[in-house]
Amino acid sequence: MISKTQKETIKKFFQAIDKVLHSPGDLCDLGLIISDKIKINDLIDLTPYPERVEVFNLSEKNSPDEFLNKLVECFKNKKWSLVELKDGYFPSTIYNPLRILSIQNRLQISDLTGKQEAIDLRIPEESRIIFLIDQENLSKINNTDFIKLFGPVIKI
Repeated sequence: MISKTQKETIKKFFQAIDKVLHSPGDLCDLGLIISDKIKINDLIDLTPYPERVEVFNLSEKNSPDEFLNKLVECFKNKKWSLVELKDGYFPSTIYNPLRILSIQNRLQISDLTGKQEAIDLRIPEESRIIFLIDQENLSKINNTDFIKLFGPVIKI
């Protein structure tokens, strides 16, 4: 159960991610919430646009292509993505496109399964990506640059 104070903190976090754009080119931040108590579905109604939220659980059970396809669809439909990271799973095939996204506001993918053409898609100003991870899974991620993907990071 999320306390009232935690809900307010998370709402402010989402509002900041929604409103803050950086130059050059109005760069959007990726957000990260670290929590052992919060569940991904608890976050939907705390976003500024709960009707425009897609949820994805990223784990070893999912392929990187499945996740990247979901991001493409979210961007095309101008939705927010809430992504729960599980199993310490964060392969380079996901890290690399997110790194480009975090510095250029572009999702660039050249070898997505089932797609003949390369994808070069700018994140719409209505879309954001927020990741949720617990402390245990964060410690399992084998990429020292993982945390650098994110602008705002909060621990609840």
